[in-house]
Amino acid sequence: MWSFADIRSYVIKQIDDNFAHQDALDMIELALKCQVADWLHPSYVRLCDRVEPITALEGSRLGFERFAAIQGEYGLRSVLKVYHA
Repeated sequence: MWSFADIRSYVIKQIDDNFAHQDALDMIELALKCQVADWLHPSYVRLCDRVEPITALEGSRLGFERFAAIQGEYGLRSVLKVYHA
């Protein structure tokens, strides 16, 4: 018989396989809503690695604490990219 854990694992795998390259913010929101911590780190990395900075609207979607942490990481990565260029 199927259990909710089995169904959850199946759905998480399907999303991993088909939506891993979705917008980073969408994946962060989905990860938080569905409590799937494994989706957070790759989404944060993609957000920090992109060329354009985080907008005010994106920052409001993230919430202040996440926005501040990501901006700190984004700023550090920007400095490192310039330094290593």
